[in-house]
Amino acid sequence: MPEFHDLWISGGEPFLRKDLAKVIQVFRRNNRIRDVRIPTNALPTSQILSTIQEILSTCPDMHLEIDVSIDGFAETHDRIRGVPGNFEKALETLAALEMFKDQWPNFTIYINSVITRENRNQIVELGHYFTQNANLDGHYFQIIRGDPKDRNLQHVDPKELKEIYQQVLPLNFGYLSKTQRKKSTMDGVRGAYWKAGYVFS
Repeated sequence: MPEFHDLWISGGEPFLRKDLAKVIQVFRRNNRIRDVRIPTNALPTSQILSTIQEILSTCPDMHLEIDVSIDGFAETHDRIRGVPGNFEKALETLAALEMFKDQWPNFTIYINSVITRENRNQIVELGHYFTQNANLDGHYFQIIRGDPKDRNLQHVDPKELKEIYQQVLPLNFGYLSKTQRKKSTMDGVRGAYWKAGYVFS
């Protein structure tokens, strides 16, 4: 493969791979990647922390973004994910991840929330909760896509979805106006679109 800038890892849960850091090191060495994004359900905390530490220490000039999946408050999130205690475990992992930010300016943390019929009434409040209780670099709000087993989850009224996006838009402007750390090259593109009145879904 030729050189390229951004490597986006997909799930399942990427941190279940014990060799994840080694895989990224190979791409860094062979393809000169500069930005890596990894999603996580935040459950395997110790594996997540050790892998991130290895990535950051071996690739100090590369930007690493971790996207923690949180789809609602405790009861809703745990039900959607099918794992009792997942929400609290995610908060525990998130707090541990935040400690890396002081040491590694090339490390950023985002929350990713998928909007569905089941959680649509919590999304705005969830967004405000994390602006007040976590040291994040941003929060993604994405409408459910693909082919879920329960198609009813996709039944979110377009007008309601538009209202949700209008209410979370100021939160995204708030993140964009924070003191700039080293972020993904995509952040500048997102910022331009936010200012133009577009939303990412």
